[in-house]
Amino acid sequence: MPPEEFEKSHKGDCEDFSLYAWRQLINMGYDARFVGGRVGDSPSKHAWVTFVRDGDHFLLEPQARYFGLRFPRLDALRYQPDVSVTWDGDKVHFYFHQPRKFVPPLTQFPLLLCEWVFYHLGSLLYFLYLTPVALAKFVRRKFFKPAKNS
Repeated sequence: MPPEEFEKSHKGDCEDFSLYAWRQLINMGYDARFVGGRVGDSPSKHAWVTFVRDGDHFLLEPQARYFGLRFPRLDALRYQPDVSVTWDGDKVHFYFHQPRKFVPPLTQFPLLLCEWVFYHLGSLLYFLYLTPVALAKFVRRKFFKPAKNS
């Protein structure tokens, strides 16, 4: 989809959301990369964005915007880049990535595991809260329409 259409509709797939986020980060002055690869054991390809702020590297998953700005660091390890693209203002640079495997040090693992459990428990509770609320709104709209005044 052309970027102009996406900016109007804000509908698309992972590439559309990631390209839009990448362009916005570059316009804000960040050193950002548009990245394509795989997440976990999924056979399908995916796109996301990475950027650097104050020397720290961040992974931005534009389609996970409903889950907040942060997600567990253990989940970030599941992202396996194949190719990435940067823009220096004059020229596009392409990078091809080799498969990598990172195992966190044993001393960090308990903290990372707690972070992962609490994040996903919070997401589950949020989903369990929203499901009945959305269902109640649907039932109210569908079956209890307000009477029209004549």
